[in-house]
Amino acid sequence: TVEDGKLSATLPYRFAYSSGKFEASLAGASLALRELALGREGARQPFAALASLDVRGVDADLAGREASIAEVRAEGGKLRLVRDAKGELDIAQLMVQGAAATGATPTATVSAGGAGTATTGHWKLAVKSVLLDQFAISALDEGASPPLQLDAGALRLQLQLAAAQAGAGL
Repeated sequence: TVEDGKLSATLPYRFAYSSGKFEASLAGASLALRELALGREGARQPFAALASLDVRGVDADLAGREASIAEVRAEGGKLRLVRDAKGELDIAQLMVQGAAATGATPTATVSAGGAGTATTGHWKLAVKSVLLDQFAISALDEGASPPLQLDAGALRLQLQLAAAQAGAGL
């Protein structure tokens, strides 16, 4: 459950349809999230919090199935994990069952081609810079006797990513 947070976004988009061809793109989109707090129903404290998240320089071409992100920067994150005496992680209780697990059949199809054309191309994604700064992780293992507590703070991670879809198209 989202307990708190503020979201702002800039989405400079372009949509066009001409001669039976559909085009959609983003150029220079951005997203900012502040003071995010995520909690479980009935819990007194949030299990995850994030002071700020900024995503900048998002360019995407739906027809070309390409997207790039100039920068993802997150600061002031906190994550609390608990493994109970049965060996189950509390965060696993947050997962939502997918269509395959529930037996439901997907009913929507996404097509980026011309009218009536199904496109099965693969997506490409490039993220030029990812920075996670001032993150803290707290973990409690109630399955150990006595319970084991692990705390790590002031974590920093910086990386670059590139990915291409290997399976079927969207």
